[in-house]
Amino acid sequence: MKRLAAGILCLAGAVLLCGAWTQFRWNQFEIPEIIGSEIAGVGKSEDEACREWFSDYTDALQGMNVPYEYRIYDAVLNQVEVLDGNGYVQLDYTMVPAAVNSEIIQNLELVYLGGQGADHALSGIDSRYLYLGQMVVRLEEENGIYKITEKMRPVDYQIQSPEFQEEIRTPQTQHYAMRTDREETYYIDDGVLYVTYDGGETFAEVPDGYERVCRETNGLYDENLEDGSYLISPEFTAFLGFDSEGTVMIYSTDQGAVWQESRITDLGYKAGTYLSRIGDGCVAVFAMDRSLGTDYYGIWMTDDMKTWRQISTGESMMPNVSAAFWVDAQTGYYASGQEQSVFYRTVDQGQTWQEITLPQTDAVIEKMGYNPFDQVEQFYLENGVYYMVVGQGDDGDYTDQGNLIKALFRSEDGEQFTFEKEITDSLQEAG
Repeated sequence: MKRLAAGILCLAGAVLLCGAWTQFRWNQFEIPEIIGSEIAGVGKSEDEACREWFSDYTDALQGMNVPYEYRIYDAVLNQVEVLDGNGYVQLDYTMVPAAVNSEIIQNLELVYLGGQGADHALSGIDSRYLYLGQMVVRLEEENGIYKITEKMRPVDYQIQSPEFQEEIRTPQTQHYAMRTDREETYYIDDGVLYVTYDGGETFAEVPDGYERVCRETNGLYDENLEDGSYLISPEFTAFLGFDSEGTVMIYSTDQGAVWQESRITDLGYKAGTYLSRIGDGCVAVFAMDRSLGTDYYGIWMTDDMKTWRQISTGESMMPNVSAAFWVDAQTGYYASGQEQSVFYRTVDQGQTWQEITLPQTDAVIEKMGYNPFDQVEQFYLENGVYYMVVGQGDDGDYTDQGNLIKALFRSEDGEQFTFEKEITDSLQEAG
């Protein structure tokens, strides 16, 4: 009996020692750096060197010596493509991480496959847990050793290409097809801004609208007018225009038969613009000043389409507004911020502003490892329900068939929002 007890104690001690050693190893673990990795290159092509590196690197992330949150269960290299003669190589791969860890996901440039996983399934692995990865690395060879000196996403490689740089040095106005999902919308053709109230059966021209509504400060024309920047209905249609005299509202109350103008201020220029209808009046939000790359916005209100007054925005003007909407003369919303929106609400015509916490999409965060939705793009009221559209900003990479996904939230009181569904833009380039 004593021998049995001693054996059990020894076994328990061994288990505890093993557990302590494992915990110690996990505490010492650091994700292997990709940049700086070296591969013996004698007699190997760039393709072969990348395949060897990928195998070694992913092996180092497997097994019990790797903490669970950094561990991967399996990885398959699907394709290796040498992109040019400067050492750039693209790797496409499928991977199964043990946990949703944003550090691993971003380090390995992983994108959750979701329902598309069946097309990339690994043997014996449930497709629900698959991630697809793409990265471009640059190899430099010296004394028979390949060294990875750069790592980036494929889109970043394309951006730095001479062809892309030449394209952005010669910018052109982008043209779009008319939206077919709405009866009441605008359409731009050959430098003319039109509105239609019957899905394109008939059109009414907005006088000098293209030049004043679409022209940007760089001389190009913005033909993708964002929702919330204009109003189109049979009863009231309006656009904000900018010219040498400042900011003007161009509007019609008879489906474009007669157009009128209401001068707002001698300030203002084309950036993001936002227009709301309140009773018999309007609220206009637009850029009024610029400093160190930041646009500063003001709010203007009219009750009679003749006289405009500026509404308080607190201690300072609003920087980099990405969405604005007024429900009535007292209640308004705006979102500002370049990288991540901060959302505000007033119920006393701008005397005070309350910050509203942006809602989260738990299911998306769980599968992506981070929240991709951080830029409020639109706010509107429909059938008594408040809706908020939150996009991903300029660095977004959560897509569906090449289209950036946005999150639609809803609220009954305009303050507490819940996730409704994912949406994508329906606007298409003109072809």
